[in-house]
Amino acid sequence: MEDTSGFYKWDDINREWLFAPNAVYGPTFTLKRELKDTYEYPIEGCTWYDERPKDLN
Repeated sequence: MEDTSGFYKWDDINREWLFAPNAVYGPTFTLKRELKDTYEYPIEGCTWYDERPKDLN
């Protein structure tokens, strides 16, 4: 089974999830997999999920 855990952010324009399995780097923040349980989500729209979330309709 494929590991789909990681950081996800919903893209309203393309109607799809943006996915980063290990890290997200933004101009004012950095999210790392090994620190996932220390963050207060969402951060700039990004949230940690243990598996891929369902698409929003």
